[in-house]
Amino acid sequence: MKTLQQDLLQVNMTQQARGQDFLALYNMTLYLRSVSEAQAHRINGLSLQLDKNQQQIGNISNAVSLTACASSYKSLPAHSVILFSNIKTSIGVPDASSFKTNGIFRCPSAGLYLITVTMTSGTFDAGFFVYINYKIKFNGFVAKHSPTDYTDFQNFEHTGTISVTARLEVNDTMNVQAARNISISAWNSCLSITKIK
Repeated sequence: MKTLQQDLLQVNMTQQARGQDFLALYNMTLYLRSVSEAQAHRINGLSLQLDKNQQQIGNISNAVSLTACASSYKSLPAHSVILFSNIKTSIGVPDASSFKTNGIFRCPSAGLYLITVTMTSGTFDAGFFVYINYKIKFNGFVAKHSPTDYTDFQNFEHTGTISVTARLEVNDTMNVQAARNISISAWNSCLSITKIK
């Protein structure tokens, strides 16, 4: 009987030990679950940050901006393309070198563009046109002053600026042309075109 009691006591102690083992395993499972949930939350946050970074990289890689100015004083006939061959900034414009020689901007990426043209001229009633795909879309005006007000047109220069937005598609073209026979000063005669969206 004593051995039976000892055996029962041994079984009871073994059962209690197994119960303690089971409780320890259960607590460890709860701990690992909380760690796993924290890691999943952290991974989700990192995934969102990665998506945001990729979007920013995409936006940077889609950036398009060109700023160029006239390189010297020129007299131009009506409807001639005005060359802005002194490039100040060129981002995402693969054909900037051809723009320098022909004055035609070819859109590399579809989007909404801000186009700013500033023209300095001493010509009476000077003006210019912004062409998109070889059609006049916008016109700019420098100044209308009396030609009797001066004797040296280079000392009587005025500046006119237009800023417009236009939706451009890939390979659309844009250029600036003289509205009439005009003189163009290299001082502050510039074009800037930037993709804004």
